[in-house]
Amino acid sequence: MKQHTRDRLFRLLMAVIASAITVAPSQGFSGQSAEEEVFAWRLRAGISIPTQKVLSNVGNDTTVASLFNTDANYALKEWLRVGVLYEWHEHTINFNGPKFGNLTVNTFVTSVEFRVPRAKLDPHGFTWLTPYASLGAGANVHMFKEHAQAGGNTGSFPTTFAFRMATGVDFPLTEQIGLNTEIAWNRDSGTYQFNGADASFNASTLNILGGIRLRY
Repeated sequence: MKQHTRDRLFRLLMAVIASAITVAPSQGFSGQSAEEEVFAWRLRAGISIPTQKVLSNVGNDTTVASLFNTDANYALKEWLRVGVLYEWHEHTINFNGPKFGNLTVNTFVTSVEFRVPRAKLDPHGFTWLTPYASLGAGANVHMFKEHAQAGGNTGSFPTTFAFRMATGVDFPLTEQIGLNTEIAWNRDSGTYQFNGADASFNASTLNILGGIRLRY
């Protein structure tokens, strides 16, 4: 991801966080208080877009991948939630033509989510949505399967530190069910083994998601 795009996303996240923490807790979806909504679960799908060349030591390109994501969070305040998230996607890496192999990424993070309270949204008529921002940290666990076209080249990718930042919107449909859309960036970089030698890689991605949200 280019630096100016990353900076704009970061500023957007910080603006939502600042908006959330400067207003006292009020009401949740459809007038339900935050204390009544203790737990929420989201199930989403989307696309995962590499933000740069993944392998640094050879000419290569990486495909856009399908993505599966699920998370659960617990409400501490109307504007503050903590949770856990799991995300899966698989990219095909090509050597500018021949396929190198498939890189599967399983991301596990714990997260903090900041939501804009209803007291700030309702006066402006935004009763039908709730924006939020989240930050998370955890691990990217990789699995790599070499393709037959790789011609004997081998690669091994370690587990790396995951840092995830996201912003999204929940659209309530009923008291318990809503729609969700989110855009997120996940850091995934480190050193991998290529034909027995160390080389750097950067599999960080921009993820675009949509799905459902259930709340209890």
